[in-house]
Amino acid sequence: MDSREIERISRLIERNNATIDRSIASYIQTLRRLMQAKMLQELSALPKDRSLRRAEVLRLLGGLESIIMEDEDITDHIESLQDIFDLQTRLSQTLYDEEEFPPVEGSRAQESRLAVFVNSREQNVSIMARAYANEVRQGLADSIISQTPISDFELTEVRAPRIFSALENDLKTATASYGRLESLALGSKYVLYAGPRDARNRPFCAERVNNIYPIEVVYTWDNGQGIPAYLYCGGYGCRHQLIPTNRKR
Repeated sequence: MDSREIERISRLIERNNATIDRSIASYIQTLRRLMQAKMLQELSALPKDRSLRRAEVLRLLGGLESIIMEDEDITDHIESLQDIFDLQTRLSQTLYDEEEFPPVEGSRAQESRLAVFVNSREQNVSIMARAYANEVRQGLADSIISQTPISDFELTEVRAPRIFSALENDLKTATASYGRLESLALGSKYVLYAGPRDARNRPFCAERVNNIYPIEVVYTWDNGQGIPAYLYCGGYGCRHQLIPTNRKR
């Protein structure tokens, strides 16, 4: 594997990462839009009489999370997360020689492992969505306490940036890890530690990027983050991939 091939792979990884990032951003934006639409639907259905409205809002506060998370459009969207992982699979297959490692159905154990991986991310999306619903509930509660008319409550002002930023970072890390799991399952003898080589690299990555390692060595790496390097490379948010190869050079 010469320097031109490694450079080609590095450029592909950066483009693939950008594609995944856009897909994740769109997924999160759609989730938030669907949740806001459902919340506005519930708020607009409240009686107009202020005293009744106050009582109805109090009841709504108690069940808001369940109302939102049981909505069919929202649950369907959360489950569509599989589409992003499927996209990661297709992009990952552009990074290695298909003649050497033709795309094949994984073993039953590997497929089960990947399914569990995706399900755990879906559960995390649900947790984050519930956290956002709770932020809205707190905003409504504050309006009641301050005796502000509920009609003045601005849903768009409930930004919850930390919630959605954490979700975005988690999904970026998860999709990259998913690609590494698939690469390691191909039965290669070696892997190329490939991806960007710039000032953002952690020391762990700077030491390894563009180098080829025996597969057994990968499982011994310690990235100093307390998480397995074969799965997370340099750590959360790592932009690098493990590219399967049977060539030492």
